[in-house]
Amino acid sequence: MVPSFPSYSAHLLVASTLTAVEQLLSWFEGCRSAAPGAAQLPERMWLEAQMALVEGFTNAVRHAHQGLEPPPAVQLALQLSHEGLELRITDAGAPFDLAAAWERLAAELAAQADDPLEREAHWGLILLLKL
Repeated sequence: MVPSFPSYSAHLLVASTLTAVEQLLSWFEGCRSAAPGAAQLPERMWLEAQMALVEGFTNAVRHAHQGLEPPPAVQLALQLSHEGLELRITDAGAPFDLAAAWERLAAELAAQADDPLEREAHWGLILLLKL
């Protein structure tokens, strides 16, 4: 359970390039320092949110904005409240149904008889699902 503290929100518009990950991480850590009560949140929550943020951002750059010239910026939003931590990543790519992708992946994994470590694709979906 997340302790009660004032809500906090932050937004960032960042270039759609993998070299912007450093800026992204700096922004996220700055949010952690600025958010009232953030120090009360478990370290694991911050680390998992950071991993999800980087994975979602790199997917937007590599997949959603693939072929778009010039690539549009990626919008990031962080909302922190006593109810939890929410990250939003908005890109200009085609709509992507994450819940449906997780359902397909779960069915695929359940039917898979071989070693899951031999997978070549969808590791990002697995990571996000676990986080």
